[in-house]
Amino acid sequence: MSDRVRSIGSGLRRDERGTIVIMAALALPVIIGCAALAVDVATLFLERRHAQGAADLAAIAGAADIEHAADAAEATLKANGIVATTSLAVTKGHYDANAAIPAAERFRPGVTPYNAVHVALTKPGRLYFA
Repeated sequence: MSDRVRSIGSGLRRDERGTIVIMAALALPVIIGCAALAVDVATLFLERRHAQGAADLAAIAGAADIEHAADAAEATLKANGIVATTSLAVTKGHYDANAAIPAAERFRPGVTPYNAVHVALTKPGRLYFA
């Protein structure tokens, strides 16, 4: 092999220009994938928070009109933009505000006199990139 060919080959191995382009091209799909995952997860958390607020409002509306609790809850959910629910359960019951009772046991479903409503809803989440 001639000295000229050897010097060109060794010069290319030492030339580090352009390596950032290769590294960026390899890292870009990973960065875009992480950003897409972050957008989807943040959207799901935001939708969950919105649905929880709407369910709370529906429970308050149902408790205000115990006799028509299911209708009031459904109307409140629709007024708050939640129309596509997989399931909606409106349960009448009695709530005892006694601090000596653990919080999870204060609402008793089906116990009269009715003074509270429990609203449970399930709705599909919206994903943009997944």
